[in-house]
Amino acid sequence: MARIIDSRSSKFDAFAKRYASGRRLPHSQLEFHLFKKALGDCTNYRVLDIAGGMGEYARHAIEAGASHIDVVDNRREMLQLGAKVEEESNEKNDKDDNHNNNNNNEKKKESENENTNNTNNETEKPPPTKKKPVKIHWHFAYNTLPLSLSLPPTILPPSSYDLIIAMWPWDHVATFQDYIHIWKNISYYLKPGGRLVAARMTNPWCEALQSGKYGAKCALIQQTEQRGVKVTVTVKTTPPFEVESEMTEASLRGETEVPEALGIGGLRSLEVAEVEIVKRDPVFWREFVEDPYFVVFEGRKVG
Repeated sequence: MARIIDSRSSKFDAFAKRYASGRRLPHSQLEFHLFKKALGDCTNYRVLDIAGGMGEYARHAIEAGASHIDVVDNRREMLQLGAKVEEESNEKNDKDDNHNNNNNNEKKKESENENTNNTNNETEKPPPTKKKPVKIHWHFAYNTLPLSLSLPPTILPPSSYDLIIAMWPWDHVATFQDYIHIWKNISYYLKPGGRLVAARMTNPWCEALQSGKYGAKCALIQQTEQRGVKVTVTVKTTPPFEVESEMTEASLRGETEVPEALGIGGLRSLEVAEVEIVKRDPVFWREFVEDPYFVVFEGRKVG
């Protein structure tokens, strides 16, 4: 994700609807399928979502069984919007639970009336206690600086996370030092043996991104002094909006020297052709398979 240029995006409800419609675009659907495949089982996981925005990826981790979620981002409006979405979701679930409980109570009364004269009825077992929903913890901090400067160990304990989610943070860094800091944060908070699920852009020049075939169109590619690139991407929602991204050369080519030096190994990009959405329509996805403009990848903390 990136800075929203359209000033109307400050209106939370309007932006939420537009953002949600963006998730229905082909490239977003592909990203979702790749992310879910990499995510796997997260039962009882402690999860840190770096540059987590509205917490969309964090919510998928909860669905996969995570028991604790911390979302860190440097965009307050995204964190506020994510908290609002979570609150509304919990309120809806509470209403649904109350409705179901009322229905169950009515059925119970009917059953008791039918069995009033039956003295041999077994004692009815109480309904199972519903598991309390996992609460997302929202934190404001810059992921291109040590997170520990803003968030003490009592909030983000080092070497304690089973999984770190890092979807697109490297696409918004101006310098190689910023790039390194993101990897340092990942290494600092991931426990030995803990997993990384991440995404980054690979080729903003590819034909599929230039044409906008999969829902995003890239323009205004400029080389930076750091041998990286700045790009403007139009996301083809209704109405469309633009985002700005800046990437280092190291990120674009997927270098592994920095993460490996910090103890993150087993870095591997998921094969796009193996995802079900691509298998269902290989002709449509051929351009992306042959020349992808982003990858979802995974790794693991050595130890």
